[in-house]
Order: sequence, then structure tokens, then C-alpha cells
Amino acid sequence: MVAAAWWPSAPPQQRHHSIGGRLLALPDGTWWLFGAWARWYRLHPSDGQWYLCPPPRTPAVRMAARRAQQGSGQVPHLPPHVIPAGPDFAYDPPAGLPFVGHGFATEVTARVRSTVESAAALHAPDYPHWSPEFSNDTPSTVALAWGVMLWCSSAPAFDSRLDAQMLDLWKPYRAKPLPHVDGPRWLTPPPLEALVGLYAERLRASRVDAAVVVLRTMWAVASALRDDVRFQMRADALLAILGTTLANPTVDYAALPYGDQAIVQQWLTRCPPNLVPALRNESSPGDNFRHAFYTLSELVADLSGDPVDPAYIEPRLVAAALLAADLDVVRKDVAGSIVPWLDPEIRYTVQAVSEQQGHPLRRLWPQDMRLPEPLRSAAGSGPGAETLLAAMYELDLAWCRLGGMPARPRGFPVPTAIVAGIIGRNRARATAAAPTATPPPSPAPAQPAPFGMQSQPGVAPGTPPQPQGTPSEPDRPFVQPPAQPGWENAPGPRADDQMAGQGQQAAFAHPDPIMGGQQPAGDEGSVAPPYTELGFQRPGAAPPAPMQSTPPPPSSPAVPEPQLGGYSPPEDDTPDGSVAPPYTQLGYQPAGAAPPRQMPQPPPDVPQPQPQAQPQPQAQPQSHQQPPPQPTPAAASFDPHATRMEDSGPPPASPSPPGTRVLQPDDLEADEAPQPPPPAQGAGPGTKVMSKTMIGDFDFLDDTPAPERPVHEIPPPRDRGERRVLERFGFGFVYGDHDVTDLLAELRRQVQERNAPVNDGIEATRVDGAPSSIKPAVPGVLLVGGPHSGQRRLSRMIALTLANAGLGDGSIRAHDAEDVRDAPAQRVGRILAQPGPVILFERLDVAIRCAADQAAVVGAVRRARRDPVNTTPVIATCEPQAYKQLLRDHPKLVQAFRVHRLPDFSDLDNRMTLLHLLAEERRVTIGASALEVAREDLNRLRGPGDLVNARLVEAYLDQAAQRNMERAGASHDRLVLTPDDLAGVAEGIEPALRPPGDIDGYLRQLDQLTGLEEVKAAVRELVEEAGLVADRARYGVSAGEGRHLVFVGPPGTGKTTVAGLIGGVYAALGLLASGHVVACRPVHLAGRDRADTENRVASMVDQALGGVLLVQEAYRLDRSPAVVAELLRRMNASRGRFMVVCSSPAAEMEGFLAGNPTFRAEFGRILEFTGMGDRDMVRLFQSYAERDLYMLDEELRVELLTRFERMRDDPQFAYARTVRALFEQTVARQAARLAGADVNAATVARLTARDLPETALEQMLGDFRPGTNGT
Repeated sequence: MVAAAWWPSAPPQQRHHSIGGRLLALPDGTWWLFGAWARWYRLHPSDGQWYLCPPPRTPAVRMAARRAQQGSGQVPHLPPHVIPAGPDFAYDPPAGLPFVGHGFATEVTARVRSTVESAAALHAPDYPHWSPEFSNDTPSTVALAWGVMLWCSSAPAFDSRLDAQMLDLWKPYRAKPLPHVDGPRWLTPPPLEALVGLYAERLRASRVDAAVVVLRTMWAVASALRDDVRFQMRADALLAILGTTLANPTVDYAALPYGDQAIVQQWLTRCPPNLVPALRNESSPGDNFRHAFYTLSELVADLSGDPVDPAYIEPRLVAAALLAADLDVVRKDVAGSIVPWLDPEIRYTVQAVSEQQGHPLRRLWPQDMRLPEPLRSAAGSGPGAETLLAAMYELDLAWCRLGGMPARPRGFPVPTAIVAGIIGRNRARATAAAPTATPPPSPAPAQPAPFGMQSQPGVAPGTPPQPQGTPSEPDRPFVQPPAQPGWENAPGPRADDQMAGQGQQAAFAHPDPIMGGQQPAGDEGSVAPPYTELGFQRPGAAPPAPMQSTPPPPSSPAVPEPQLGGYSPPEDDTPDGSVAPPYTQLGYQPAGAAPPRQMPQPPPDVPQPQPQAQPQPQAQPQSHQQPPPQPTPAAASFDPHATRMEDSGPPPASPSPPGTRVLQPDDLEADEAPQPPPPAQGAGPGTKVMSKTMIGDFDFLDDTPAPERPVHEIPPPRDRGERRVLERFGFGFVYGDHDVTDLLAELRRQVQERNAPVNDGIEATRVDGAPSSIKPAVPGVLLVGGPHSGQRRLSRMIALTLANAGLGDGSIRAHDAEDVRDAPAQRVGRILAQPGPVILFERLDVAIRCAADQAAVVGAVRRARRDPVNTTPVIATCEPQAYKQLLRDHPKLVQAFRVHRLPDFSDLDNRMTLLHLLAEERRVTIGASALEVAREDLNRLRGPGDLVNARLVEAYLDQAAQRNMERAGASHDRLVLTPDDLAGVAEGIEPALRPPGDIDGYLRQLDQLTGLEEVKAAVRELVEEAGLVADRARYGVSAGEGRHLVFVGPPGTGKTTVAGLIGGVYAALGLLASGHVVACRPVHLAGRDRADTENRVASMVDQALGGVLLVQEAYRLDRSPAVVAELLRRMNASRGRFMVVCSSPAAEMEGFLAGNPTFRAEFGRILEFTGMGDRDMVRLFQSYAERDLYMLDEELRVELLTRFERMRDDPQFAYARTVRALFEQTVARQAARLAGADVNAATVARLTARDLPETALEQMLGDFRPGTNGT
């Protein structure tokens, strides 16, 4: 069915229901589905979420599975990420293979050597790099070639005896040679961001010519490597990306200001759907970890014996035991943040095997560098061992990437045991005992890349992060739901962080920085959840999702690395020969063929780079060479950068590209960024024409694609500035013109001074010499900014900074001005003085302004801030205009706080920066062609009502993402927005953005409504009247008559829809500013007392200014005279600025209006909405079907007439809403009926009478309709 031609173009809902009928249920309560990527998914009853999970192999379990049947229980909902889209189902990835035991073809080695040598001849100052692995006089193209070679290898486990064929090609250019060992080399592929950084740096330096050379060098290396099947899959993906980028390098200009990660996401959109899995580790490290585990389980299934055997162990449990073996020895501390990405059963198995010494699955752990039976005999040393080695090493690399660390240079226990069976245990042990070279650093973004962050692990792309403590919904699209809510690199210390002090955070992030932490729209309570090892957690809630972001901080005590059992016993295996047959596309080279000629390498004569405490950004390449460093002895210590132990002194700082600063462990709270060195001479802005000394004489670029335009005609990017985003604790903050790093550094210093021990120098200042018990005041911050300008996000960052410095646990307790309304002044003081978490007091200006005695409230606040006994930090907020008033009336109050101004999100650059940040949180990529559309839309949007600032940008992105999810498309780990997704979004948010007088679209929507002929005629009359009023207004003549309306009629008749259409028409004609609709009910307007009621009505009216205030069930206003009075007052005070529409059933509304003649006088017309007839409802049902490409047979039409007639007696009957619900149930029934049948497109698209849901009577007596099967 998925392979059929109609499947890729079918609507998502139709595909959803077709796949849903193929669910399988097991007696243990789990559900199974063979879905996307041609793999199995399981819904576990423990958390109700779908996980990628290898299927059971035991015949008894498989025979117990039963197909889902309608009426046999609730069939679980299928999230879109488990539904195949077509290309994913046809994807057949090649088996991974390592670089052990089989060498490289001579042609591959020769082409790579030629490329590297030619790239090394380029002028080094024109191609600067920041890699400590290569000397300073080496051009970045050489480092880039090394990075491309590693990136294209999914399992870069190399045999050192084959170094001459590949790795030694870079030996003359290395700052420090690879360690001399006779064994395997465990290398780490760099992230794509590290490769993109070299290209982006040249663009930022206005060197388009050099950037093109960088791209063409990448192409040349990838093209040479793809002839080896071990590189082919990822090399093909890179070549596809580079082909589009090379044709027009300006395609990345729009994303350039937003960091290297933004460019990476643009590159990922250029990958063909059939190669998307090759880039899964770039788009979603968590999903890549899941798929790597699944692949390992499939390989283990062929090595685990006969499933009929009573002692047979399910392959997924064997894979879980092997994963636990590596985690237990290498980084047991990160297991708690990694395994929750897996299925609950697998997760608990890994944890149990790691923690229980006598667990039976521990017998599957390697012993004495040998795999246990039956894996040892089944894998042996042939192709089975090589594929198993590649799969296991890919899994280890996946969880290392997820945990934000490079691979362990000494290897992992299970891969080492596997490779020992291939090359011998003596050689395998040689690497484990030898000193290791500095591994490739985590990617150093070319500028603080604030957008390389991901949302909750497995939450749908395009979906805002879930509030803490709330399980993710199972209907999130495209990616696997997580075990619990959280982010791949969410804020929060891991278990090992507690050794460094309370609230200690890891100082360096995942190679692909990940953001989370969106505040919900409203508070769920006044007390924020405490900040624990696993993040924010509410009392009584399940532990939140794991935090996958960072390794232990550098301040953590040294932790001795556990010794790997089996590394010490002697070994008498004979090492293999030094020359191995090459591995080609056609397989291994035949026996007897001449081995590849090993090219002798000259001894390197390369100056050593000088280690730097902090990477020095530069705007242009440096022209001088740094002297070689002096050797510095150091004791062995735990290295958090590489999970290694060696006597090589402190690790070099992760370098950064020119003009960039990357936060490092030692400068997490750094006050100032390092100043860039002076630019090199002759490197001014502008595009330099490439000369023969650059590429003209190098034939290694002759066969690579070139831009469609001559390089010297391509203009450099105009916008090369850096966006103001601070990235800490796993999430980011747009800070605008006022640098928030200064604020955080000052708060940290203040806490450190407060917690500093008393010394003689301090006490010497006392006259009497007696010790003082008075400490500095606790920090207090006043955030000044408009509504929704990042107050809560910055408050979280402040609380975590204070916790990192030793004050508090990172949690926040929120209070609002409403909490102290009409309360005595002492109430404010008690709130600010209560011990516990950091206090966030929102709208302090409102609390003071509305107080009966403002001076008393100000005094209470000041006393609470000066009280030396008070140990609770306070964060208060106020708006800019109110701050000026406070500064004028109460200057001493302002002096009690550290004032910080929040960004102004009316600025377009700030809006675009926030858009990229939010897109990364939701795992959404804004395509290059869509960036200009988004920029234009955000420049036009003003924000209706309360939908302003950051909330406006968020709504714009969410609506565009929702449109994308409703369209059919290939499975991706991220949503990719196109201009079609953005078209009309701004006008939908703010109808006034439509061209003046453009009301045809609204009238077409009105005509498409079923029935309501009288309402349509009345609305057209209103439109004509509005047109005349608009014409009069152009000439300065006032309208005079109110435009408020009353809608009466039963529920489900379109009252809300028509209210929105009228608001849009009035906005298009210029009578309303925006035309948006704010819906409420009387319960939302009635307060505790008159003052509260006035505030509630005022708040709702303020949101509706420029649009329509729709009061539903308005007849209930007769119980709240105060609401009616206040609403009338606001309607008169803001006449013409907004429109009120009251909707209600006819009889009740008539009585309310009769008793309130003053209120009735404000409304011009009453529109009566009548219910649809049975035939109208059938037509509406048919319109729903046609929209989703379904057809109705005649029997179904007749049955629908009868069904609707009977349903009218139901008290819950609601016309259009009832019809929609019936259609959804019918489609679901059809999917269950066709489950397992051999169907075609015509069968799937036809709905019959058998698909109608059963009535209550039929459910009791059974279905006796002719032609049914009784189910």
C-alpha cells in the first residue's frame, strides 16, 4: 500500500487512518505498528507514547499478537512520526563497515592524496583555521579535508597499520602526530557545523572567492571518498548539498547572521529525501541514537541463536546489555540522561544491568576482550564481525553525540572485544594502553550560534516545548516522542554535577547546541517547580525527561576511569599482516592481487601551535606564526573534554573561528569577550578575484562544480553582524542592545562575595576589631520591558546563575500584582522576605500604582531588600513608561535593584533573531526562500491585542508550522517551512494587513458556509454599510452609529466563524485596526469584587482593541450587573476602537436584553442563526470528505439522512460540530475495516454505510444492517 503511486500524495489524515488499521496488540498491553522507515514502533502502557523498538522474535509472543478491531477497546492515536510518507519506506541503508582489516583502493588513496596536497599549497593566511590538530601555517582546506573524511565515515574505526593509505596523508600538516600504536584508532566524526564554520567564516570576511574554494574542496574530497562503499552514503548526501550551494553561494546569506547552525539547517534542507537518514545525527541526535540501537538489535538478531530455544534472549535485550557494558565502563554517569530516549522496557533493562551486579544479562558483557557465546562464534572474525563492530561503534558514537562528548580514544569495551577477534587481542590492547592524542574538539561555531538547539527529545518539530512536568502529547509529528518532557540539551545538572556544588551546570554544550525552556503562556501556580538533577520537577509528578546536554563541569573532582575488565591478561594471538586487501565497491580485492603501494611519508617539520587559554577570535587571518609551546608536565587527571586519562597537561581550549567567541568551561560566566587581534594586511572587505596562485594551477578543483555566475561578480554578504543571543544552561535569550552577560556576571560576583569566608583583611576595617555578621544584600533585579519581552526566560537564567554561584537551587516562585491587590503594605514585604526559591514578582509597577498607600508599599519593598536576614533573591518586572514614573516618584526604590532593560521586539532584527531561536526550539527550519517572506511579514505585523512582542513572533511561527504539518511530504526529523507555509499567516493574525478594500476573500468564505442564507444576506448588508462608513471616514465624517452585534442561535451554527469574517471585513475597510477575535464568556469577566471585575473587563477589552470581542453565552451576564456596567463604560470610552459581538441561544438572550435596555441600545442588529436541515448536514459531511479526497456511496448518503434525524434528539447535538465528529469517526472505522486487506486507491478513498460508527442501540444489540459482518 505504501509503495502505491497514490500514497505519497494522499492527505496525511487518509494515510493516518489507513495505517491505523494495521495495529497489533499483545496480551501485555503493548501496541505494535510497522511504520515509518520500515521499522517497528511500540506503544508501552507505562507512558502511552510510541517508541522505535525492535520487534519480538520469540514465536510464542508473535503468535499472541492480535490485530486491532473496532469495538475491542480504544485504539491508540498514531502520531505522524510513525506513519510512512513513501520515500522513507523505500529507504534501504547499506550495512555499516569499519576501516579495520581491509584497506583502501589505490585510486581512492591517490585522489585523496592529490586533493590534500593541492589544498595544502593554498595561501594559508587566506584560509585561516582554528583547529589545534593542524599547524598554524596550514590552510583551512587541509583541516577541512580531514573533517570531510571523518564526517563521511559513519563508523571511523581505523587500523593503524593502514594509516599510510589514508590517515597519514595529513601527517605533514598536523601540529601533533597521531599516537604511535599498533592497533585500532577510535576517531570521532566532526559535526557538520564544524565544516560549515570554515565556509561561513570566509563569507563573513567578505571573501566569497575563498568560500567557494572551501566548498569545492569539500566536493573534491567527498567525490573521491564515495568510491569506497564505507564512505558512500554520507558522501552522496554531502555532494547533493554542495551541488545546490555551489550553484549559488548567496543562498546562505540570509542565514549567515544567525550563526553556523542556522546555515547547517539550510544545508540539511537541500538533502534529497532518500538520503535524509544519513544526516539524522545532525538533525536529531536523539532519534539517531534510537535508530542506531534498532540497527544493532537487527544485527544481533542474526547472531543470537534460534528463537525456539527456551534459553533464547530477545535481540533488543542483548543490545541493551551491550549498551550497558559500554556505558558502565566509559560514562556511567550519563546513562540517566541517555537511556530515557529508548523504549521503557529497554530503558529499564539498561539501568538494571548497570546497577545490579548479579543481573543475568551481565554474562553478555565482554570478558578478557572476548565476546560471550553465542555472539563470539556467530560473529567470528569475518563480515559478521565487521558489521557488528560498525553497528556497535555507531551506537557508541550516537550516545556520545547525544551526551555532548567525543568518542573515547582508547575505545569502548564491546567494540574493543569485537575488534580483538578481527586483529588480535594484543593489538586491540595496544590502543587501550597507549597515550592518546587530543581528540577533535567539540564544534567551535563561527560565532555564538544561538540557534543550534533542539526542542524536547522526540517532540514534534514545529511544536513548542512542553511545560515542565507535563508529559508530551503522543500526537506530535515526525519524530519519536521522548520518555518524559525535556530537551536534548535542556537546562539542568546531571547526577555527577552535584559534586561540583549545588546548582552547578556543565560548562560546555553538545556539539549541536540545543535549546529548550519556553515558558507557558500562563502560570499553573505561584510556585515554580524545584530545579533538581533531572531539571524542573513538580511535586508528585513523574521525573522529567533527561537532560542530554553536557558532560561534567571542569570543576568536578577527578574521577578515576573504571578499568575495563579483560584489558590486562596476556595475549598470545598472532597479529595480522601489515598490508590488507583494499575494500572497493565490488567487494574485497581478490586473493593474489598486488597490495596497494604504501607511499612513504616525509617526517613532519611543522611548528607546534601555542596553546591558548581562550580562543582568540579574529576578523581576518593572522599573518604571523606563534612560537612553539614549551613542554609543561602535568599529573594525570580526569579529562572532561574527551573522557580520557593522559599525562598531557590541560587540554587545549576549544578554538573558535575569526570574529567569534565560544563559551568554554572556564568562562561560562565570563564578563567580557576577548578582543580580536588586528586584521592581516591585504585582507580588506570585498570579493577578491581568484588568481592562479589560488586555484588556477590546481587540477584537483577542475572537476568540481562552479557557481553559475563568475566568482568575481558575486557580491559579498551585506549583513555580517552578530545577533545578540546569550546561550547558557541549555537555552538562549535574545538580549538586544543591553548585554545580559554583564548582568549575570555582576550577580554571580555579588553572590560569591556574600558567600566568601570572613578573612583578616575584611575585619581589619572594623573600628573595634570584632567580627561582623552582616553580609552583603542578596541580589535584586528589576527587569524593564514591554509585555512578553522575555521576562520569564531571563528570570530562569538568573535563577540558574545564582544557583551556580551557590545561592538557591535554580527554582522560581512567581507572584503577580493581583496577589497583593487591596492587601496591606505588609503583605508585599512578607512575600519578598519569605525564604525559599528566587521570587519573581511580576508587574511591580502595577502593585505600587494600585495600592491605597503607595509610600507604604514602597517602604515595605525597600525594607525587605535591606533586611540582612533576608536570603531570598528578588526579580521584579515593570513596563518602560512605569519605570520612568517610578524613577521620578520613588528613586530610592529603584536604587534597591539592579536595573536591566529587556529587548525591544518592535525592532525587526530582534524579531528575526527570536524567530530563528524559537524555530530551533521547535525543530523547524525556515527555508532560504521563506526567510525573506518571514522578514517582510514580521516587519508589517504590529500585534493585535495582547499578541505582541515575543508572543507575536511565536504565534507567527506556530501557525506556519501547523500549515506545514497539514500538508503531505516526506518524513523528516525537522519541519522545513516554505513560502507557501507562510503565505497569508500574517494576514490571518492581523487582517488589517490585507490590501485596503480587499474583502473578496472574506465574502467567498461566507458563501462557502452551508445554509444560513438569511445570515449571509444580513452580513452583505453590513458590508455595504461598512463600505459607506469607510468612505465617509475618509472625508472626515464620523460614523455615528455603533457597530456592535448580537448573534442568537443554537450551538454549532457558525456564529464564531461569522464574527471572524465580519472582523476581517471591517479591518480590510479600515474601520478596525486589526480585525482579530478575542472570545470569552461571562465567567472570564466576573471578578471577586468590583475592582477585580473592572480589571478583568479592562484586560479583555485591551486585548480586543482593534478587533472583535466575542462574548459567548452572553445571557449569563444577567448574573453579573457589575460586568454589564463596566463593559458599557469601556464600550463608550473606546467607541470605534473595537467591536462587541454577543452570542447566545435565542430565548435566553431575548430575556436578558429585555431586562437591560441600556445594554441593548448599544447594539445595532440582531442576527439569527438557524440550524441546518438534514440535507444541509449531508452536504457539509460531503464537503469534509471531498476536502480529504474521499467519496461517498449512495447508501451512505441515505443512511446519513436517517442518522442526522435521530441525532437531533441528543442534548449534545451541535450541528456542524456534530457532523465533523461523525466524519472523523467514519474515517477511523473505514481504516479499521480495510486493515490487512489488499486495497487500491479507489477502495481507500470510498466511504460506505458500513463505516458509520455504531449507535448506542447497535452497540448493545449488535449490528443487524444488511451487508455487514457483525463487527
